[in-house]
Amino acid sequence: QVQSFFNGGPEGVAHTDISDPFCPRITGQIPHVAKERGIALHTGGTYVCMSGPTFETKAEIRLLMALGMDYVGMTLAPECKLAREKGMCYVPLLMPVNYGAGLGDEIISHDNTVRMVETMKRDFVSLLEGLLPVLEERGDCMCSRAVSFL
Repeated sequence: QVQSFFNGGPEGVAHTDISDPFCPRITGQIPHVAKERGIALHTGGTYVCMSGPTFETKAEIRLLMALGMDYVGMTLAPECKLAREKGMCYVPLLMPVNYGAGLGDEIISHDNTVRMVETMKRDFVSLLEGLLPVLEERGDCMCSRAVSFL
């Protein structure tokens, strides 16, 4: 799994600031688009990226909750770092598909995950369609300036 474009290869080594990893310009538009389209949206929270494709254990979920994590997933961290290194605007749109091992009565399985995605897909696509004009324009944000030599 690639963790950086600047880890000593032809591009050399570069340390990229990802203190605020998501594009503030696009992030600021998401609540407006969701409201316009009548889509329920939860903003904020802390995400932790865990190694997949297995789901977390009950003990891991309890530990992550104790640390203040709100969302657990198997992606996002590598992608947001790589997008920042390439000067791309990037935001996460999460589809929470379960409450974590041991937190609910549901069985956490691949099939249940796919079913939950299906129930949220229409709103997710609508949100993306509403964001297209924002995504198409190149705004003045820090994303393109995170690596000084781009």
